[in-house]
Amino acid sequence: MEPWMDREQVLLSGAEAHEFDHMMGIFEVPEEHLLDASVMLRVYAG
Repeated sequence: MEPWMDREQVLLSGAEAHEFDHMMGIFEVPEEHLLDASVMLRVYAG
């Protein structure tokens, strides 16, 4: 997997896409610097 998340590759549904956009709005991190999707989702889920 590439070292950054690609919205179209990682997400499966519109609801998840909305959550992705919301999460990115909170963290405001360029895609190149994001962690692996599974790690990010674990962190986001707390």
